[in-house]
Amino acid sequence: MEFIDQQVTKDYANLVKTSEDYSQNSLSIKDIVSEFSATSEELLASVQNMVKALDEIASATNEGAEGTSQIAQESAQILQIANEVSQLAESAKRDSDLLKDSVAKFKV
Repeated sequence: MEFIDQQVTKDYANLVKTSEDYSQNSLSIKDIVSEFSATSEELLASVQNMVKALDEIASATNEGAEGTSQIAQESAQILQIANEVSQLAESAKRDSDLLKDSVAKFKV
């Protein structure tokens, strides 16, 4: 009986204390994991918002590039038309000079 009173009861008390400590530790770990989960969800939402913003930036950049390309094509067309107008003006000047020379031959 003395063995039970001195050793078993003491060991049982240690076992109960250890169980209570494990229980408390598991609650602490549960709280930490819950906080980590909430933080992870917030981080996921932030990353998703960043991805969406980057997609929108990429889309706007593509639209800008398409607009710039369109402007470049239209500028090339304008240059071509301007060259054609210049050639027509030179031709009209030559024709005008010829007409002037031809008219100068007549005397009134």
